[in-house]
Amino acid sequence: MRLCSDPWSLERGVEGMTWRVTWSAASRGLAAGALAGLWVAFADYGATWLWLPLPRDRLWLLLRLLASLVPVGALVGCVGALLGVAAWRGLRARWPSRVVWLWPLPFTLAALAPLTWLTRMLCSGGTMSRLAQRYPLELGLGLLLPCALYLTLVLAGSAGRRVLLASESHKLRAALALLVAAFLLGKLNQTLLPNLYDYLHALLAMAAWTAAALGLALAGFATRRFARLGVLSERVSAVAVTFLVLLVVSVANARTLDQNLNVRVAMFDARSPTSRALLIGVDPTCASSKSRARAPRAGFCSRCARRSAVCPPPRARTCCW
Repeated sequence: MRLCSDPWSLERGVEGMTWRVTWSAASRGLAAGALAGLWVAFADYGATWLWLPLPRDRLWLLLRLLASLVPVGALVGCVGALLGVAAWRGLRARWPSRVVWLWPLPFTLAALAPLTWLTRMLCSGGTMSRLAQRYPLELGLGLLLPCALYLTLVLAGSAGRRVLLASESHKLRAALALLVAAFLLGKLNQTLLPNLYDYLHALLAMAAWTAAALGLALAGFATRRFARLGVLSERVSAVAVTFLVLLVVSVANARTLDQNLNVRVAMFDARSPTSRALLIGVDPTCASSKSRARAPRAGFCSRCARRSAVCPPPRARTCCW
């Protein structure tokens, strides 16, 4: 079943939103998010595969990265595209002349809590926490971040609307610029800024994924050279099967991740910022699991704890050594 006979109705759908355009945006967002997950997975793999000595571990690292990042990227891309188009459609029905300025408001309001947390984290570092003007700076930063996000979304929406209505050559140039930006952000995160806080690495990884998703969506679905891929993404059966396969792969990967500890450690490496951010986000305690494993258990002497991580039960009032 194909919902949209013209794969290029999304361009005209900016002016007249229908439920078919909403479905088209959601399905194409799923495909673009999966492709962006593939992009960042290969980026992480290219920075870490040489550090694994065994070819078997290198192969498993690639499979684990694909099984982790591609399904999550597909889900985030689908939900993001669906929410964006739905917000644009709902606001345009009531305020057609102000939709460009109004559609970022729901996303900015939804991001207030994460932005407040980010402000608190930025102002609690070693240098910022000792400044006498810490609290005025925290207040100013807390007001600046939502305004910056709102203006960024306004400019992105206006630019995206113009690009969709532009010629094919302009779309390809914009797609190439976005992919170059995604590559540079990834390399900046991997090599030039290796000692940032984890949440800053996660922000850079999310920015690289977003740029890659937008660039791949523009190159793959907004140009007539890839018309078949755009039509395929609008088929209900293809989207349903793809989503189920990605869901099964993601669950199987999460349940079997501890079977190869070398691969797990490589996915937590600083040179794999996207997979590290994903694993820390799924389980925030994973980052400190190594330190917890080294901590001596209650009732054991420090000499025995240093000697072995697995010790026999301690004897009463005596050292287990």
